[in-house]
Amino acid sequence: MVNRIRHLWDQLSKKDQRALYFLSIILGPLIFAYIVIVPISDYKEGLLMELEAKEELNQWLSTVGPLAQVIVQSKGLNSTVDASADISSVVISIASQYNIELQKFEVDTGAGLRVWFTNIRYDHFVGFLSELGDKHSIYPENLIIDGDKPGIVSVRGTWVLKS
Repeated sequence: MVNRIRHLWDQLSKKDQRALYFLSIILGPLIFAYIVIVPISDYKEGLLMELEAKEELNQWLSTVGPLAQVIVQSKGLNSTVDASADISSVVISIASQYNIELQKFEVDTGAGLRVWFTNIRYDHFVGFLSELGDKHSIYPENLIIDGDKPGIVSVRGTWVLKS
């Protein structure tokens, strides 16, 4: 095979040999780049985009995940609450047991849960507070209770786990 290529090379004129030589010097690296370097670069870019997408998904899950667990627990899909459950799922589960509907809630960065209740019965709220404190060691901080009607209150505050 090499002899055959050498024989073809020798049959070319010196001018054609020089032209083919310079053409191979110019096109050789370009062909190498398109065959080797470009696919490697594209593969690297794909991996970087995949990593970015996974990091974005992980960040989204870390912010929304606890809230999703709370919503699932508040809908009664998982009615058992064990001691290792996070504070948000415990608060939401106990609230649903006392027929207390949350107006709004958000996970506090200080390992607490900010919760807003509107127009709930005061006796239900007292039972809710009692069970959270007695059975789960979850106590309110900065609790604000407003009431326009007798026996009906609106509450907002932060619940924290105390040992």
